[in-house]
Amino acid sequence: MDFDTEGSGRARAGGDAGGHYRVLFDSIDEGACIIERLPSGQDGRCDYLYVAMNRAMQAMFSIADLSGRTIREAFPDVGEDWFDICDRVLATGESERFQRESAARAMMLEMFVTRLSEEPPRLLAVMQNITTRRRAEEALRRSEERMRALINASSDVIFRMSPDWQEMRRLDGHGHPADEAGPAERWMEEYIFPEDRQQVRMAIAHAIRERRPLELEHRVRRGDGKAGWTFTRAVPIFDAGGTIVEWFGMAADVTERASARERQKLLNHELGHRLKNVLSLVQSIANQTFRQTGNLAEAAEIYNARLVSLGRATDILTETAWADAGLHSLVQAGLVSVGDFSERIRISGPDLDLAPQQALMLTLTLHELATNSLKYGALSRQAGVVRLGWSVEREAGQRRFVLEWKERGGPETGAPAREGFGSRMIGRLLPAAFQGRAEISYGAEGFEFRLEAPLGEGVKVRE
Repeated sequence: MDFDTEGSGRARAGGDAGGHYRVLFDSIDEGACIIERLPSGQDGRCDYLYVAMNRAMQAMFSIADLSGRTIREAFPDVGEDWFDICDRVLATGESERFQRESAARAMMLEMFVTRLSEEPPRLLAVMQNITTRRRAEEALRRSEERMRALINASSDVIFRMSPDWQEMRRLDGHGHPADEAGPAERWMEEYIFPEDRQQVRMAIAHAIRERRPLELEHRVRRGDGKAGWTFTRAVPIFDAGGTIVEWFGMAADVTERASARERQKLLNHELGHRLKNVLSLVQSIANQTFRQTGNLAEAAEIYNARLVSLGRATDILTETAWADAGLHSLVQAGLVSVGDFSERIRISGPDLDLAPQQALMLTLTLHELATNSLKYGALSRQAGVVRLGWSVEREAGQRRFVLEWKERGGPETGAPAREGFGSRMIGRLLPAAFQGRAEISYGAEGFEFRLEAPLGEGVKVRE
């Protein structure tokens, strides 16, 4: 290909062949030019002369045909590296392809430079405006970076699944199932417990059949082999014909939520059991109270007082979600009925915790002891006092809980003629609840009660 240096672009000797080359030269979509190296100037810098320039290049730069002018003349801001590349291609004969930014025209060019002849020293430069493509590539790169950042920031596992859910490929994320280096075809066997697979398969089959997103909370086998819980949501990806080509989904670790739900279920069950016990106790109090007195008004007053004491105990247990309750708090609840007389009850003892059943029984027992003392015992006299104390003692190598109620300064007391609710509570029900034994004394100095029980689930030393 050899064109003259005049702007008209007439072919040199060669006739029709030169004309055909010119037609081909002008018909290609890429910008193209033939340049010839000129001798270096006095300043040592080289320059190239435009021998020919096709129409695509003229349109690309919005310029006229520059044939017959030099590169430095037409583009004074061109970098020296451009001339270095051209000289290197001339010297070695090895073509070079590279990208070059034209800042003045806000363009990114992809260039191809090859040697046409050594004498005269001519090159063919072909260029393509790839600005739009580069912008699209940059936008895609940034989009992928944002997607990757979103995935890495997520606490969920992001995955792709084949149309039939036979092959899973994890993208990234955290949690479980565990990461896979490549496609996992045995993901069902590896992650899903055998007893749960039928449920998962049915949910997948339904989603495929309905062509709708899959949503399922299910158990999975974690990396350490233990069971965890996952909420999986996956949406189908369709091709232009409406066929599912893959599924894109996420798996969120909801183990803590599932565990909390299970704990709540157990708590509700336990609460129901506790409530039944309380109602049974209320029924027993009602039967004993109204059966043993002929005065309905007096029985109602006694019954209400006992329920108030029971209510205070249940309040304390409710605050601890029906876990262990502190003995000091329970003592205050049991003595609520004595009102202003409570200052005459000297209380002492270490911090201990009682289980719910023992807490209720001891609270009711203290209520009965305080009420009987107000009516018949030490608290019925101005000088009367009560000493309520408890301790942990060691007997035969085992620690035991000991609680004592001692009245002083009251009238001489004797055993009741018949066993009422209070006597039954103190002498039989309370020791049975603590799996211990009770001692009751009606002496000249005053009424005394002593409870001994082993430390264990019912009574615990607070750590």
